Amino acid sequence: MISIDHLLDKWSAHDGPLPAYLFFKPSVAIATEMEQTRRMLGIISNYGANRFHSTIALIGDLRALTRDDLARLGEAIRLLDARPFDVVLDHVRGRELRGSDMKAYRSFRHALAAAFARVGLSGPIKKGTPHVSLTYGVAPDGFRSIAPIRWPVDELLFAVSIHGKGRHEPIANWQLVPRQGSLDF
Repeated sequence: MISIDHLLDKWSAHDGPLPAYLFFKPSVAIATEMEQTRRMLGIISNYGANRFHSTIALIGDLRALTRDDLARLGEAIRLLDARPFDVVLDHVRGRELRGSDMKAYRSFRHALAAAFARVGLSGPIKKGTPHVSLTYGVAPDGFRSIAPIRWPVDELLFAVSIHGKGRHEPIANWQLVPRQGSLDF
């Protein structure tokens, strides 16, 4: 179980918001591809490639979470039946790196929402278009096709965003694992 006391002790002096999220984070190699795409498109950002992620759910402000909230979050993740999956990002719309076929991503989001409902967590699953933000600054409008970036998603992270510090502080992570063997035909 995630220790709320440890988390609160660590962040008690922080005076800004402490939103806690579930998200996917690309490997260093995939983040490097994303960074190269950003540069190729001329998108200027001080948002480092190490911060690229795709948000699944806003859990709430860390200081407002209770032991029960964290226990239910852990139980929902334990109940989650989700295998690793691939995302292929093949275009940019504005500042967002997106994919044309995001069925597996949306299926994961649906399975997570169902697991949350089973443990009594409501409403935190993000419903927008799955994406990775390339910058939080100004970016050219419009749609641009890019060379596809294949991102194997195999881990879910729980982290707090330290506003004003430009970083995410990991709290916990869970590997997505196949629940059945595979047949190699």
